[in-house]
Amino acid sequence: MSKLILFLINPGREIPERITRLTGITDGDVKDAPRFEDIALKLYKILKGTIFVAHNVNFDLPFF
Repeated sequence: MSKLILFLINPGREIPERITRLTGITDGDVKDAPRFEDIALKLYKILKGTIFVAHNVNFDLPFF
């Protein structure tokens, strides 16, 4: 890996307590964060032409 890219995304709903315990991410952490649709194009441009690997993506998909 040559580059780490990190975005906090506002899911548009409360983060369940069990998720906060698991990730440490709170509603307060994301309240002023952009929505996915606000950064989707930027993320696409970053990932275009790369190999994208997601760990346990089925866990994250329900948040979209």
